This record gives sequence, C-alpha cells and structure tokens, in this order.
Amino acid sequence: MLGERLPALRPAPIVALTATATPEVQDDIVAELRLTTPSRHIHGFRRTNLGVEVVERLPSERAELVRTLLAPAERRPAIVYAPTRKEAESIAKALGGGVRAGARSGGVRAGAYHAGLGTAARDQVQSAFLGGALDVVVATTAFGMGIDKADVRTVIHSALPATVEGYYQEIGRAGRDGAPARAILLHSFVDTKTHEFFLERDYPDEELLSRIARVLGDEPSEPDAVRRRSGVDEASFEKALEKLWVHGGAIVDADGHVRRGASDFRAAYARQRAHKQAQLATMRGLRRSPLVPHDGARRPLRRSARQRRAVRPVRRVRPLGVRGRGVPRAEPRRDRRRPARARSAGHARRPDRGPAPP
Repeated sequence: MLGERLPALRPAPIVALTATATPEVQDDIVAELRLTTPSRHIHGFRRTNLGVEVVERLPSERAELVRTLLAPAERRPAIVYAPTRKEAESIAKALGGGVRAGARSGGVRAGAYHAGLGTAARDQVQSAFLGGALDVVVATTAFGMGIDKADVRTVIHSALPATVEGYYQEIGRAGRDGAPARAILLHSFVDTKTHEFFLERDYPDEELLSRIARVLGDEPSEPDAVRRRSGVDEASFEKALEKLWVHGGAIVDADGHVRRGASDFRAAYARQRAHKQAQLATMRGLRRSPLVPHDGARRPLRRSARQRRAVRPVRRVRPLGVRGRGVPRAEPRRDRRRPARARSAGHARRPDRGPAPP
C-alpha cells in the first residue's frame, strides 16, 4: 500500500530504515516499496559488551528465577519480556511492582507494560522507567520502540520469542552505554505451542480468506454485513479480512467499507504465512544451537581481552546447584589460568644459594 503512494513523492530520494531484517525481508521491503536498484547499507547486530545466555526452565519456575536474577542492584535497570499480558502482570507482581509504577518489594521497583493498559498507564510506566523511578519493566513486545535508556544492564525473556529478528532487537536495548550487559533467555518446549497458537490465530488458513473474498461485491459493503454473508465468526473474520486487505484481495475505503479486490492474493498470502512458519521453525532451532547471523552481515566479531573476561560467549549455561537446575552466572568470568608448574628438584634454582649442585 505504501508503494502505491511513493511515486507522488518523486523525484525526492526515498530511504527505508529498519532495526532488523533478514536478507529475505530486505528483498521484500524493496519489492513492496517498488524501489529500483536501491543501495543497501547494513550494520551488524553483534555487540562485544553483550553476553547472551540460555536456560531451560519450566514456565512455573521462571518468575522465581527472574526474582533471583534481578535481586542484586548491579543487574538493574532491567527489562523482562513476557509472552502474554497475564504473565507480564504476574512477573511484575512477583518482583513487587504490579501494574502501578513505583511499587516496590525487597528493593526492586517494578511495573508491567502491555497493550491492555490505558495510554495514561503505559505512559506512566515508561516515564518512570526512563527517569529512574522504576528498576524493572515487565512487558510484552508492545514495549521498547523508541526506548533509548543507555544503562539497561539486563534483558530477560521469560519465554521463547516469536522470531530471531525480534529477539535481536529486544536484547539490543541492553548495554547501550558500552558497559557489560546480559541477555538471558528462559525457554522450554511448551513455548513453541504458544507461538503455534498465535500463528494459527493471526494467519488463518487460506481457505478462510477465500471464503470471505467470494462474498465480496463490486459495491462497498459494511464489514459486519460481509461477515454475516460469509458465516465466519467475529474474531476469525477480523484477522482474515485484515490479511485479505493487506494482500490485495479486498479494498477498504476511508469509511471502512469493503469491496472486492484482486483475485490473485492467494500466492502472496501463502508466501507470507510460510515465512512466519519458517521463523517459528528457526526459533525452535535456536533452543538447540548458538545464535547465528541473520541480518546479512558477515563481519567477524572481535573482543578485547577485557571484554572476553567480562562477557560470556553464547552457550548453554551449566548447572550451579540451585534446586538442581541451571541458573546463569551473574559475575564476570574469572581468570582460570593455572599457576606455573613447579620445576623438578634437580632443576630448581634458589636465589639465596646460587646454582644447584650437579
């Protein structure tokens, strides 16, 4: 839709900016905006001061682990990303905050942030966090766009994120001041079931879109009238009509009325749905393998000796004995160099007696 309006701005130059994009998404941006031979400028996401850690935990154990991780003051300010609104509020309450900004327990001031809150409540939590009145924000993915707080020390995901691109963007909000920071991902197999549910809800089967498209006419109609003719339930209809509109199968005018669009929407929608399924498959693989470049950048990662000691490499964290389960270390890596091996008695030199006898 945006590509249809850009020609009106010509011959002015056009720049398209995004935080994260795979090579496939970059190609899609070029195609959707109808850009011809554009220049691409890509900067890698890798940061030498950011340590990434992965811990497998059951959902019922994660709130307590988040409390343990964020108890020391040096691990805050922090952002905790939760998969649902309910879990965001639950973790914020466990930390001592709840929804209201400024509540505290045990020295941790925490607040929940999600799209279910009113605008005033969200603005209050965001302003309190940026101003230092809150130590921790527990949020869904609704939080973070435009947030530029340099001293965030920890970003925790309390469940497997939906996409690698979104994960990179969210952990990138830690350590923007250049000091060591941590990103901790808590996961288990059950997380993929949650994302599968959202995928089926947000990207309905192609046949559902076709069912709505068949009852559209050349004259604009009220959406509710179209829904009744199609026989689709209200929740499913809203998502399906949105996807039908995005892919050209329906035209929605300024008054919200709907009429028939192009008939060739199926291939484009099938590609997008397959792309979302591939993203979910990639996140499943992330549970078992290290992070790999997804933005097209291939520059090697270089760290100084000090940074290598302060920041852990990407790996699965070994158990530390807390209830027999793995917990990520908070402290910088210690110097584990062994002391120099003592020389044999026949070759030892004593400075007070000179050379050893033969």
